[in-house]
Parts: sequence; C-alpha cells; structure tokens
Amino acid sequence: MNFKKKLPLIFILSITALVFFQSLKGGYLNWDDNQQITSNPDVLNFSWQSIKNYFSSYYVKSYQPIASLSFGVEYYVFGNNPMIPHLTNLMLHILNSILVYLLIDKLFPNRKIINFFVVAVFAIHPLQGELLGWISTRSTLLFSFFFLLSILSYLKYISDTKKEKKYFWITLLFFVLSLLSKASAVVFPFVLFSLDYVVRRRFVLNVFLEKIPFFIGSVAIGIVSLLSRDVASASVEFNNYYTWYEKISISSHAVFLYLKKSFLANDLFFFYGYPIKIGTKNFIDFSFLISPLWIVLIVVFCWIVYRKLKQENKRLWVFGALFFVINIAIVVSVTSFSATFFAERYMYLAVIGLFIALSVLLQELITSTKILKNATYILLGVFLISIGIKSFERSAIWNTDLSLWSNVEKNKGQNSTPYRKLGQIYADKKNHQKAVEIYNNGIKINPLSVDLYYWRALSIVELGDLEYAKIDLNRIISANHELKGDAFYQKALIFRKLKMIDSATVNLDSAKFYNHQLAISENNPDVNLGSGLQKVEHVILKRIDSLIELKKFEEVETSYENLLVLSPSNISYLTEKGKIESSLQKWEKAIHSFTKVLSIEPNNKGARLNRAYAFSIAKKINESIEDYTFVINHIEKENGKIYYFRALAFFQNKQTDLACNDIKSAVKFGYKNVSTEINQKICK
Repeated sequence: MNFKKKLPLIFILSITALVFFQSLKGGYLNWDDNQQITSNPDVLNFSWQSIKNYFSSYYVKSYQPIASLSFGVEYYVFGNNPMIPHLTNLMLHILNSILVYLLIDKLFPNRKIINFFVVAVFAIHPLQGELLGWISTRSTLLFSFFFLLSILSYLKYISDTKKEKKYFWITLLFFVLSLLSKASAVVFPFVLFSLDYVVRRRFVLNVFLEKIPFFIGSVAIGIVSLLSRDVASASVEFNNYYTWYEKISISSHAVFLYLKKSFLANDLFFFYGYPIKIGTKNFIDFSFLISPLWIVLIVVFCWIVYRKLKQENKRLWVFGALFFVINIAIVVSVTSFSATFFAERYMYLAVIGLFIALSVLLQELITSTKILKNATYILLGVFLISIGIKSFERSAIWNTDLSLWSNVEKNKGQNSTPYRKLGQIYADKKNHQKAVEIYNNGIKINPLSVDLYYWRALSIVELGDLEYAKIDLNRIISANHELKGDAFYQKALIFRKLKMIDSATVNLDSAKFYNHQLAISENNPDVNLGSGLQKVEHVILKRIDSLIELKKFEEVETSYENLLVLSPSNISYLTEKGKIESSLQKWEKAIHSFTKVLSIEPNNKGARLNRAYAFSIAKKINESIEDYTFVINHIEKENGKIYYFRALAFFQNKQTDLACNDIKSAVKFGYKNVSTEINQKICK
C-alpha cells in the first residue's frame, strides 16, 4: 500500500481521534465499571492466580477472560487512572477501523469513494460512541478486533491458489481469541459461509467439513454464555409477562431501531428498557406492536432491490445484508438477557454489513448519470459531516454518571431505571429537590413505575414533608411491590421522628414479616415506656451493662435491637449489635448490621473489617476479600494485620500467589504474628 493510497485512511483515523477525543476525559461509571474494574479483586490484585480466575469466572454475568485480563494488566501497570482504559478503547477502535479498511478494499477493489464512505461510517458513527465512552464495553472492541483478523485471514486462505493450511489455522486461532473476548463471536461460522458465497466458492463437502472446529467453539462458548446469564430462570418472568406476539414485536422493534438509528442517528441514548404494559388493555406501546409490519415491508423492499440490481452487484449486496443480519441475530431479544432490549454497541460490526449493502446501491447511482453521481457524492458528504458532529457531541455525554443518565432521562422512556438512577445521583449530592423533580418526571410518564414512589418518599422525608412521604410509601405497600418491606421500615422511621413509638413498632413488625433485612425483633418492651426517648435509651444502655456482666449475650442482642427502634441509624448501636451477633456466631445477622453501618458511613474501618471477618466465616470469601481490599485501598494502606487476614482469605479461596504476596506485605508493615508455619504453608 503506497503512501498516496494510505492518505484516505490516515484522514479517517485523524477525524476519528478528533471526534472521540472527549471520551478520554471520562471516569469510571457506576454501571459495570465498578464490578469489572474498581471493585474487582482480580483486577486490583493482578497475579497468576487472578489470571486463572479470569478464565474460570464470570464478571457481570459474562464470560470474557481476555477483556478481564486487559483490565488487570492496565491496572497493574498504570494504577487507578481511567484515562488509560479509555485510551485503550480508542486505540482498539482505530485498529478495527484499519482492519475494516483492509476488508472493504479486498471486497471492493477499485471503488475508492465507496470504500472511503463505508470505512468512515464505521469509524465515526454515533452508534460507536458507547464503546469509547464506557470502559466496560472493552469486550466488544476486543472480540471485533480478532473477528476482523479472522475474516481477513480466511479471505487469504480461500483466495490462495496453493491453499496453504497455515491461513486456516491462523483463522481458527483468531476466532478462539475472539470467542474468549466475548461470546458474540459465536456467529463467525455463518460469516464464513457468507464469505464463501461472495467469492463464488463452490459449496462442496470439504467446505462444510472445515467449518466443524468453528461450530464446536461456538457451541461451547454459547453454552458457557447461557450459563453465565442464567437464561433459563430469566426467561420465566419474561415469558409470563409478554404474549407471543408481544415478544415478536419487541424483537422486530429492536431490528427496526438498528436500521433506523444507523441512518437517522438523532435520537440516541443509553438505556432502552423493555416496554411496560400501560392502560386498561394491558398492551405494550403501539410503536412496538406495529414493528412486525415494518419488518415485512423492509423484507419486501430488499427483495425488490435485489431483483433490480445489476448481476455483478448482487453477491456483494447479499453479503452486506447477510453480514448485518448474522451479527444482529445473536443480540435480538428473544428472552430477557439484560435490562435492555436494544443496545447501540451491538451495531458495532453489523453497521459494516448494512453500509456495504447501501454502498452497492450507491455504486449503481454513481455509474448511471453525472447528475446522480454528483448528487450522491454531496449526500454522502453531508451524511458523514452530520454523523461526525453528532459523535463529537455525544462523546462527552459518557464522562460522568450524571451527564449519562441526564441524557437518558431527556428521552422520556417508559422504563423507571433512568429516572431512579438520575434521582439517586442528585439525592446522593443532597439535592433532594432536584431528585424529587426527576422522580416526578418518571411517574408522570409511567404512573406504574412503583419503585419511583419509594425513592421519591426518601427524598421527601429529607425535605421535611413526612405526611406526603407516608402517602408514597403506602402506594408501595398497596401495590404489593417487592419494596413493600422497605416501605414499612421507612414508615417506622417516620413514626419514630414523630415520636409515635407504637406506630413505629407496628410498622417494624410488618417490615420483619415481609423479610426486610433491617427489621427489628418483635419484642420491644422498652419502646412503650412513658418517658422521653433519651430516658428510654438510657434505661436500655444501663441494662446492657448489667447483661454483659451476667454474660447474657442473647438478651444483650435483643436490647440493641430495641435501641435501634429508637435510633435506627445510630452507628454505635449497629456496630455493637454486629459484634454481639458475631460473638454468638450469628454471622448473617452480623453481616446485615455491619452493612447498615457501611451504608451510612462507607469508610468506617471497624465495620468494614468486622464484616470482612464475618464474610470469611460465612464462607463468602470473595466478599471478605473485597472488604479487606477496600480498607487497604481507601482507608489504611500500611497495616500489616489487614494484609495478614486478607492473606488468609486469599489462601482459603485457593489464590495462593496473592496470599503469599499479602503475607510478605504483612511482615513488611510490621505485623509480628506471622508464624513460620503459616508462612511456609502459604508461600511454599
């Protein structure tokens, strides 16, 4: 490839870097990035053991070991610097754009303008912005990189007159790497058949036999992916909620949106939640119900186009259409795989096929008349400029959780999740007035978003309107929502503020009945005393001192439960209650108590360490490791004792390399109780 031929590609890559440059300013998002990276012990403590875990564990219900490995290496080398993974994502996208250029040049020799257009669309389309702004989408970028390398290698294999087998094995190697990056690569064997078709390869027996290793890999990873997402249990609620026609409508609507948003990229947002049934007819929105008709019309249109195409263009057009359909088929919602029925990132590779098919039509326009040729070039230029501007605008949206969910909320979808997420962001910032406004917007659009009443009630309490908060909580209770126990508990807190102790007790009992984890014991004799709250607390504390001397720890636990009726958020009471529960070996209850402390004060070192120990005894080793890691990373980095106990947890979790490293750190930071026996046992 001479320099002159490289100039269009260099221009495209430069514009791509400019368009998506703002994504480098983004941070970690509280939407998978925390589970994938910032709270993932296998990433925070990179070692041989963590590498083993990448290939034997699921993260965010996905099997993507190579993507997880890349996060671990980045964190090990560069530390907690979100710009690095953003830069990696951008570089991967640029590499993929180069591979697309090579692929299109192979399929469309001597069609420079069309090649430029398809590659430019892939590189700068707004649909690609999600993968550059959201770090956790690394798996899609990696699988696509190896996927495209596999295609190029296969084209070399089937076009080589000597049929050198090395290209076949290189194709298989890249395919395996693609599978290990993301399960979406399972469609690759079908892409191979489409490549056979476009190069006019004869479909003899050998052509089918050579695909067997690819199908074996696809089936294996497909099963692993289904297990990771627990599709069988997820399908039950999905199938019970939607009729068969509604499920077809949702799938059809997803395909329609993929087509629409590829050409009209002016209504993009992050969260496309499943439709809710609203109204007396109990149907999903009409825009979904009519979607199967749109798909039928599109299919008819495609058939007419195929019949009208020149013979030399038909195979390329079919290949483009097949490439789109194959890559989209795997992500079309036939069951509830995730919280959304549509995701922009799923078009990453599919957009190539769609615009290959379009470019075939454009080629016929270009070669027909000079007027149509000039008009086509103008339209292509306008389209590329428009999507470039849109991508530049959208790349900054992904910088923070606030900007991301604010953009989603503007689009007024039926699903309550965006309103809840955005409202909680404002509530965490103590801007409860704005939080209530967001919740109101969600409720106005979908009054059946019952969970929004709960979160609105919490903010209304902070604004001081306790009576209206009770009304919202009663809505939760009347709807028999899964937050019913939480609603009773919050009502109990309101009655406590109003010094209506009897009502508080009744609601706490109801919370316990509905299995709310913070519900208190049914026996609350002290809350009915006629004295003020402070006097009641004083009496109970005095009794606790006496009970401890008598070693009546079961009664001590009950007394702390009574105290927490009066002061549910008292960190001291919660901590002491957790310690008593630990001494009584009630580990699950202890965990709940310390969790409540941490929900109020996340950096409470004592609660964090006590919960870590309780987790380890309760055989929840990963959770234990996470707590010890949090203390080391955020509270106290040079405490040898903490390293020692995390070493024991790692060893219990069979992560011996990490355990040995922590033992050495424990000694380094002055912990003197590391016995020779323990040292030798862990660091063999």
